[in-house]
Amino acid sequence: IALPPRPPAHEEPVVLLLSAKGPEALEHNTRNLAAWMEAQIAEGRAPRPLADVAHVLARRRKVFPHRRVVCARSWQDAAGALATPARWTTGRAVSGTPKVFFVFPGQGGLRPGALARIASADGLFKAHLETVAGAASAELGFDLVRWFTDPDADMTPMRQDNAKAQLAIFSVDLALARWLEDHGVRADGFVGHSLGEWVAAQIAGVVDLESAVRAVHERGRLMQSTGKGAALIVRISEHGALRYAVEPVALACVNGPELVLLTGPEGAIAETERRLAADGVAYKRPPIDVAVHSSCMDAILPAFREALAGLTLQPATRPILSTV
Repeated sequence: IALPPRPPAHEEPVVLLLSAKGPEALEHNTRNLAAWMEAQIAEGRAPRPLADVAHVLARRRKVFPHRRVVCARSWQDAAGALATPARWTTGRAVSGTPKVFFVFPGQGGLRPGALARIASADGLFKAHLETVAGAASAELGFDLVRWFTDPDADMTPMRQDNAKAQLAIFSVDLALARWLEDHGVRADGFVGHSLGEWVAAQIAGVVDLESAVRAVHERGRLMQSTGKGAALIVRISEHGALRYAVEPVALACVNGPELVLLTGPEGAIAETERRLAADGVAYKRPPIDVAVHSSCMDAILPAFREALAGLTLQPATRPILSTV
């Protein structure tokens, strides 16, 4: 790799891609790249940014089926990583051109400061976060960007206000999707669970950002108005879960052959919890304080339909697989 020297600078993490026709050749290429980098450092040369090496490897080399990637921050770090198998991710490419779908989650775990590291290390991601979360913050009157980047921020607002929690997850989903596409990971389609459908709708061009933010905010506000609720993630089959659910607990989601979500009023969930514990069935409570996807939501549907009537919707420009 012939690169003219440039003074070293602070560098963001980059991914080095190596490939070969077979496993032995891949090992040979890895050793060669490590040795070349160590020689550059030992000879006192001032190499160009590591991102330039990553670009040459990814864009100016023919890519073969056997591949290895290494993430590093500097030349010294890269040389060490290339000599450390624990820092490698190695595999073989699938045949043909696989499709990529972005899968957007609904409500779940949130913690303050969760995005501090990536926002400080990656200016592009920070810009997307500030755009999306900035629009959500204006709707909420609450600074989501600061909350996401401050590990000492208070968790209470998210637990007490479902609108804040939903717009927080919406912001992370959409910012990450835009960031990935900027890095060349373009999705062939989208699928979203619960509020994740709104992320899919926005990125597929069905609704603009401001309208999506207003809809998610209204959705969360109305759901909060239904009162205290709870949920259980249970490692059991769909039919098995129904045997333990105390009325009016609902089977909210079937996430796998033996992984379901039950939701309902706090008292009924607590009784269901006792039944599960008595039989040794594995479960845990997610940080959800409303009875999502249950009959408790029926009362708010007319108001939500009315709120959505003012939105301008467009045909999707990219495929969406709906979970409705």
